[in-house]
Amino acid sequence: MLECKNCPYYNYALGGQWCDKVGGYVYRFGYCNDIYGVEIKHKNQCKQKRRNKRERDQKHRNHLKFLAENVTGYPSPVIYTDEIWIKAQGYVENSKPYYKRLYRGRGRHSNSNYHKKMSNRKI
Repeated sequence: MLECKNCPYYNYALGGQWCDKVGGYVYRFGYCNDIYGVEIKHKNQCKQKRRNKRERDQKHRNHLKFLAENVTGYPSPVIYTDEIWIKAQGYVENSKPYYKRLYRGRGRHSNSNYHKKMSNRKI
């Protein structure tokens, strides 16, 4: 944006802000007509690339792994699931183990009130 300070007609003589083109002092809103004539040059800033579905899923898995390794407390926020339940056979080893997110829940039927009572109970 071309301001009057960068304008060739702007003069610092006579005590400050004097514009020879307008013929007077340049105050708060005293811009010339040239302010709108010059095109603004924008810098090309690199935008961050949007993650695709696979990258989003991988980020979520890494976050669950981080929670399982670093966050302690009861109930734990994530469990490692390496066994699956099959009705006729029982628990069977899973070929693709994964981390499962356990949400605390705030509703009436969530189990968080029970855990709160148990943690505050005297031993």
